[in-house]
Amino acid sequence: MPARPRRPILAVLAGAAVLVATLPAAAAATTATTTTATTTATAPLAGQDVSWPQCPAGRGGYSLPMPAASAAFVIVGLTGGRGFTTNPCLASQAGWAKTRGIRTAAYLVPTYPTRAEFGRWGRVGPARPTSLQGRAYNVGWAQAADAIGVLRRSGLRAKAVWIDVEANRKRPWSSDTDANTALVRGVAAAIRRAGLRPGLYTNSSSWTTYTDGARLGLPEWRTVGPRSRDDAIAACGASSLNGGRVLLVQHWTSTVDHDVLCAPLSSRAARSRWFHAP
Repeated sequence: MPARPRRPILAVLAGAAVLVATLPAAAAATTATTTTATTTATAPLAGQDVSWPQCPAGRGGYSLPMPAASAAFVIVGLTGGRGFTTNPCLASQAGWAKTRGIRTAAYLVPTYPTRAEFGRWGRVGPARPTSLQGRAYNVGWAQAADAIGVLRRSGLRAKAVWIDVEANRKRPWSSDTDANTALVRGVAAAIRRAGLRPGLYTNSSSWTTYTDGARLGLPEWRTVGPRSRDDAIAACGASSLNGGRVLLVQHWTSTVDHDVLCAPLSSRAARSRWFHAP
């Protein structure tokens, strides 16, 4: 995900505080205890996604902070913002997560092929190269295969690789939504072929613009942008963009991409399918 100026957001139970202030002391104490217990029991697990923006400036990043020690999981970028590139700090970020015993997953950023990429990979792959869609599928397959090779060599352990589909100023998507969709299909197929779970990171505007709302049935990791944690939790119940369940939601600040797990990942067994446990 792109780096942005960010500022941490704090959740405040203002309504509960006002209610407690109007009650007798004993009743207020009981209400506060009940509210705290309920909030603790139902609060979604929170984590963070990281990639090249967390690298030092000397390695092309912005020195943004790594997650707090309390993070329940981290999703690490494999690419450097486009296809056939590498997050230069992937190995150190993988080591950071391993040392702290944090659950891990991965994501990659695919990009619409250049003419050179079409020439090199468009005719090599599982799809027939007789159409633009077939060649785009093959390049998507190759981009995913390259990122998975990076994953295997990095030391990062992952069960899932999320596919980041959003605006990319350096490498914009094409105006051909069928070709864009074919590329994403190729990426997802290669992730499955490698024995990993593919998921989709996107937002409504990007998915509609670049794929015309294609229904791929991929589990979704949604973003609500620079909004609150409560907004992110509420978005867990949003309608699917591509026909899959919403499993995570991101909300970001000036320095951090925060992520919360939605109800489908509330159990340990469900989380174990999507995150590698240390």
